[in-house]
Amino acid sequence: MESNFKKFFKAYLISFLIFMAIGGLIVLIYYFTHEKVFVDLVDGATLSMIVLLGLGGLMFVSREGFFDVFSYGFKQLGSAMFSKKVNEYNDFPGYKENKRVKREASPRLFLSALVSGAVFIIIMIVLRIVLITM
Repeated sequence: MESNFKKFFKAYLISFLIFMAIGGLIVLIYYFTHEKVFVDLVDGATLSMIVLLGLGGLMFVSREGFFDVFSYGFKQLGSAMFSKKVNEYNDFPGYKENKRVKREASPRLFLSALVSGAVFIIIMIVLRIVLITM
């Protein structure tokens, strides 16, 4: 894991900044489309947290191969209907193994989404504490 982090540090940093920008944009859109009170900041941070953690969870499930059978089926269907050449995978286990090898060589970007979701959990808790003390 350590060598993977060092190898893909730039990809993790860029994806983390993109996820933080998406979360910040959600907060600002929620704040400016509502009554512009402090509670809307807390609600926007909560919504950002939910979106980012949900996206990170979906990215994790996808990386683990949950949707591989669907993608294999659609590739087979598309090659059977629209392609003149034979599909390179004749069996699902070969396709799944190839996808596993490719995934191990790529960065785990779902971690950036989960970390940015955790940052918005902290922001939401801090804003909630400030709201309670007001």
